[in-house]
Amino acid sequence: MNGRSTVDPEISARVREAAAGLSYRPSNVARNLALGRTTTVAVVVPDLGNPVFQQILRGVASAAAEDGYRVLVAETAEDESQEAAIALEARLRCDALVLVSPRMPDAELARLVGEAEPLVLVNREIGAVAEGAPVAPCLVVDYADATLQVVSHLVGLGHRRVAYLAGPRASASDGQRRAGLARAQELHPDLRLEVLPAGPDIAAGHAVTPAVLAGRFTAAVAYNDLVAFGLLAGLNEAGVAVPGDISVAGFDDIDLARYATPALTTAAVPQTDLGRHAWRELHAVITEGAEPAVTARFAARLQVRASTGPLPRRPERVHLADDGRDADTAPAPAPTPTTVGSRTSGTGAGSTTDIQPTATGGPVDDSVAATARTAQDRTDQDQTEGSRAGGAGAPVWAADGDAMVLRAGPEGAPLARREPGDRVPRIHSPRPYLHPVHTLAGVALTDAGPVDHRHHYGVSIALPDVNGTSHWGGRTFLRDVGPTLLENHGTQVATALRVAPDDTATLVEDVLWSDEQGTPQLTEERRLRGKLLPDVLPDLAPDALWVLSWDSTLHASHGALEIRSPATNGRPGAGYGGLFWRLPAADRTRVLSAAGEGESAAHGSSSPWVAFTQQHAAGPATLVLAQPGVVLPWFLRSAEYPGACPALAWDAPLFVPDGGSVQIRLVAALVDAELTLDQAATVAEALR
Repeated sequence: MNGRSTVDPEISARVREAAAGLSYRPSNVARNLALGRTTTVAVVVPDLGNPVFQQILRGVASAAAEDGYRVLVAETAEDESQEAAIALEARLRCDALVLVSPRMPDAELARLVGEAEPLVLVNREIGAVAEGAPVAPCLVVDYADATLQVVSHLVGLGHRRVAYLAGPRASASDGQRRAGLARAQELHPDLRLEVLPAGPDIAAGHAVTPAVLAGRFTAAVAYNDLVAFGLLAGLNEAGVAVPGDISVAGFDDIDLARYATPALTTAAVPQTDLGRHAWRELHAVITEGAEPAVTARFAARLQVRASTGPLPRRPERVHLADDGRDADTAPAPAPTPTTVGSRTSGTGAGSTTDIQPTATGGPVDDSVAATARTAQDRTDQDQTEGSRAGGAGAPVWAADGDAMVLRAGPEGAPLARREPGDRVPRIHSPRPYLHPVHTLAGVALTDAGPVDHRHHYGVSIALPDVNGTSHWGGRTFLRDVGPTLLENHGTQVATALRVAPDDTATLVEDVLWSDEQGTPQLTEERRLRGKLLPDVLPDLAPDALWVLSWDSTLHASHGALEIRSPATNGRPGAGYGGLFWRLPAADRTRVLSAAGEGESAAHGSSSPWVAFTQQHAAGPATLVLAQPGVVLPWFLRSAEYPGACPALAWDAPLFVPDGGSVQIRLVAALVDAELTLDQAATVAEALR
């Protein structure tokens, strides 16, 4: 039954045939007692969730199975205080031990080797021991050389500010990586290397993201691929492009590395081969009494993928002209503050910044009030006419779970969805928003959480700096520092939400704005109204166009406000902040305005309207945005991404006194056609 060569083969065959007929199975327990061994080997790892340890385990198990051995697995959960006890207990149940990446000190490891032999160490060498003390085979990866390969690759791409996201304090391989960093520093004296404490897993990489951005590094090397994944997620949430803004590299080349977004550059380690080799060393000691090898070293191989790229020549790009070239290169002018209730000339495209308070903040400009009343009267008239339009019914707001949906009639297609924003990540400055917003034919003209800027959410009021708090999301631009991720993200929460009792096309909400500490900053009254607008253009079908109006009043009910933008903090042309409309990418996008055609003509202009014409797979569409009454400079993008907003603080801070108010108004027409410049102007005139 044991297959020994001293038994006559004919007799052995007859015995096996009889055993098969009787379904006989030998008792492993009895066999182990008789033979004095278990034919089982223990593998102890710090973290079973780490794919590297899983692959080493797979290599041990597959190689051991070829020799009739099975594997028992134990995990220490990165607890070095319990590591020796767990390893010794596992060894007592098995014939031998494979100890992977132990964290315990050298002296404790040397004692364990004497108590638990035979064993083999993976990713760890035994330190200096007394003469005659037990030794064990050690299989190690040359992480120092691997680190030098990774850093040299980044240096070759032009990077000189590199962060290393360190692993566990007791990790021997982390120490080898640091040794590689020291060698890289010697070879590249102009290289700035900084070690940031992190850890061994995805959560650690995600948590260290703010420190990476605050250090303004152009590249980051993570302790392993898992930490790199966490960093990629954190950068993605912050709207930081990889490798456009920062390059990221890892170690180990786990299976998921090439499927990351972007695919991860990493130092590839022969993980499965480590496990198979560990078993061969151990099996030789168990069965043949072979002398343990001292140390076997394995080399890593640099695997270059999409997460690393050349040093960005202009990592703080401001504005792309229509031909793709940087358009804003002049130094920022000294900002001149604008106070609500005053009329101040701005510097943007010869425009004027003229923001008037409501009665609670001081005197109201009669002409502005008259303009607002005229626009409201026109809206009421258009709504009445829209209810008679053929095809789509008059828009109606209705609840849909925790969202509100504007439909083209009670049973009509959805036109706009109002989300509460409570599931928006804190780093994106949570706020209510509209998404998706469709044309009557169903073409979506909003985008939320796009890859290029994760903190963009459809249509929302987003201000990058209100008394130092970001209600925009992502990084904050600091003068003489640049875009920096700060823990300064505020929240906007609706305290009341209702459909107007006399107008089902109007949604009314009260919004409380709070800073990053949860302290109230201001209150907002918001009205969102949908209407049809037929017969504006003779060539359009009656139901090819509908209108969404947004009216908000921000009240400085919790103290004075200072509203700023990156432009007022020293970044030319980046005067964004206000009611921001983010459009989706399209097969083709054109920008139209009273200032002419193209992004460069519209950006920073005082045009009373702008329009985006787009060609989507679902069909053609145009978004016309008009400012009723006072016109603010437009912040607008189309080359990098499509989006626009009237800028509250275009080139100067806006001050709102305690008790004052600021009104934000925007009217949008969504058209199922690509309009010409003249057609867009006609629609815009009807909106104002």
